[in-house]
Amino acid sequence: MNVHKYDVFVSYAHRDDEALQKNARGWVRTLVETLKIKTDMLVRGEKSEFWMDPRLAGNRPFEPAILNGIDQAATLLVFLSVQYMDSYWCNREKSAFLDKLQHLPDSEGRIFVVEKTRLAEGQTLPPEFARLPRYQFWQEDPISKRDTPLGDPVPREEETLYWSELNRLAQDLARELNRRRASSANPGPDLPNPDHFPPEAPCVYLAEVTDDLRRKYHEVKSYLEQYGVLVIPKAPHDRRDHDAYQKAVLADLKDCKLFVQLLSGLAGDCSGEFPGFPVYQHQIAVACQSTQTLPILQWRAKELVVEDADSEAQKALLNQPSVRAEPIDDFKKAVREAALAKPQPLPPNKLVFVRASNCDWSLANQISDSLSNKGVDVFSMIPHDAPGLTQDQIEQDDQECLNQCDGLIVVYGGHSALTWARNQLLVNRKVLAQPNRPVVAVYVAPPPDKPELGVRFPGMLPLECRGNPIQPDESMLNLFVEKLKGHRP
Repeated sequence: MNVHKYDVFVSYAHRDDEALQKNARGWVRTLVETLKIKTDMLVRGEKSEFWMDPRLAGNRPFEPAILNGIDQAATLLVFLSVQYMDSYWCNREKSAFLDKLQHLPDSEGRIFVVEKTRLAEGQTLPPEFARLPRYQFWQEDPISKRDTPLGDPVPREEETLYWSELNRLAQDLARELNRRRASSANPGPDLPNPDHFPPEAPCVYLAEVTDDLRRKYHEVKSYLEQYGVLVIPKAPHDRRDHDAYQKAVLADLKDCKLFVQLLSGLAGDCSGEFPGFPVYQHQIAVACQSTQTLPILQWRAKELVVEDADSEAQKALLNQPSVRAEPIDDFKKAVREAALAKPQPLPPNKLVFVRASNCDWSLANQISDSLSNKGVDVFSMIPHDAPGLTQDQIEQDDQECLNQCDGLIVVYGGHSALTWARNQLLVNRKVLAQPNRPVVAVYVAPPPDKPELGVRFPGMLPLECRGNPIQPDESMLNLFVEKLKGHRP
């Protein structure tokens, strides 16, 4: 039983549906008719009913028939475009449907947004659409960097991206219609919405991708959701304002267990000093690691030639140690296992001793703060000129920390620290050689042109960080913490 006369109300700007030839179907009508066929293949019970204003006039009055169609429709299908945003009548339709939703007990999942074009400069995505899934029917040409619509003027068989988005839209729409029909046939508590996840569900941030990876993006997303993993963001964030974009991504990452990214050789928009949004998203995730534990899992195709990537920044991203070059099915499984794994907190007795010369004291404090934020207990060495303490007392404290620690980081920073760092490892060599020795790492800090330390011994972990002069290298410290987690004295 269907309590609504129409399953879908189609809201679009008529200029988006103007055909290039007389008596030909326009772009919107072509998509809607194909969508209906595909939806009917998936929907249970009666075929779906779409309400679509057949007129082509762009300045028609807001007729009672339109209001009646909105009032009797279960869902709203919006064709978002430059023309849609400029249309007074489209805005009226949107407002009327949203007003109707305010009086319904089950108002979520009723709006589907098709992006026909990217919005123009100065146009802002309606806030009501910001957190909704969107279906992108345009792509950016990797050479000209211009937007091109999919399926224009008519879809071709080889346009796999068009059909992939259309199939995804049909599946999501049919699923929502089936849910509502089942709920109407069985009055009582609302049936669970498959888009809703319990509060305890693990949350994964799946980074936005370039157009060539959109099919794999949705493949990974659907796979994870089948296993009860909440994948965010639900809809892409507006990338035109980089600061606002960063804030939105950081807000999403706050509650995430993993940062997952699919990569290709395309760098996206690299205008000005902007490195492209794949690189930018990764930079945001790395910055987030200074305040929370956020593993980064990245994928690229095995056959990808890194040197053919769009930019030097994209090449560097593809060469990150966290990037896995493997079949996508293997990567999906790895992400699933990491997302569903029960947290393994560090035992309370895990302790790291951070040692640095006076010239690197500020950096050592930053490293200690970062490790502490990652759930590690940290002791820093006492300065040799600490007031009120004798040299013997300072050395005794040094030795006790070394004996008790599970991990040791020696900071090798300024030029003058060479002999100091070598001496630290040499003097304590016998302690570090014991069977229950701690995890030992040498944090090689800037400047980059200083002499090599020239020390090697089994188990030593070199943390090469001289290319990160402003703050501690979070990816290197994460490697150290991961090794510390698996360390058994």
